[in-house]
Amino acid sequence: MALWDAADLLLRAKRMAARPAADEVPPPDSNADDFWYALLTEAQQFWFNKFVAHFPWVLYGPPTLMTSADGGLTYTFAGGITPMKVEIYRTRTGDLLWPGAYWDSSKDIVWEGNRIRFARGASRTFGDGPYARYVIPPGEINATTAPTLAPDWTRLLLVYHAVKLWAERGGMRDPQPFARLENEFWYDPETAGGVLITIKTQHPYSGLGAIPNAPIAGSLAYIAQAGSYPQ
Repeated sequence: MALWDAADLLLRAKRMAARPAADEVPPPDSNADDFWYALLTEAQQFWFNKFVAHFPWVLYGPPTLMTSADGGLTYTFAGGITPMKVEIYRTRTGDLLWPGAYWDSSKDIVWEGNRIRFARGASRTFGDGPYARYVIPPGEINATTAPTLAPDWTRLLLVYHAVKLWAERGGMRDPQPFARLENEFWYDPETAGGVLITIKTQHPYSGLGAIPNAPIAGSLAYIAQAGSYPQ
C-alpha cells in the first residue's frame, strides 16, 4: 500500500465511516471492499467533472496519435474513448486544428464523441497525425486498478465524497459531517485556501510569457505598475 493508492483510499474510507468489524447491517451496506471501491469510483467520476471544469490541465495526457479506418473521413481517439476535454493538432508539434460546426468550412474539425470529422464531409490524410491531447474519463477503482485523479494528494476528496455517499444511502445517516470536510478541503472560505485555490494559483506567473524578452525584474516591475500579471 502506498500513499493515495487504491488500498490507502479504501482504508481511509472505512476508518472514517467507523464501521464495526462485525457489521450487523446486511449487504451491500457492509465492510466489503467491493462496496467501498464502488463508492470511491463514483466519487472519482464526480471530482473528475469538477476538475475538468476548473483546471483540466492537471488531467491532460501526452499527445496521442489518432487513427482513421475510412480513408481520412474520420479519425478516432486511441481505444475508442470519448475524452472529457480535448485539443487536436496536425502533428505532434504542429498547429491546432480548430473545432467548429459541420457547416462551417472556415473551421477544421467537428468533434463527434469518440472521433473527429472534417467540416462539410472533407477527407484528409496526414503523414504523421493528427495528434490529440485529452482528459481520459476515469475508470473503476478496485484492488488492482489505481485511482487516476491528479495531483494524487487531492484524492482525499474521493474519501470524503465516498463516505458522504455511504451516509446518504436510504437517508439512514447524517452526511453533513462528511460533506463539510469535503467542502472545506475543496475550498475553505475562512482561509481562502483548499484544492481549488491551490491548483488555480500554483503557477501564478504563467502569463508573464506574454511579455517578449522581459527579464524577471522587468516583469515584476510591469506587475507592480499594472497592478496584476498579464493573462
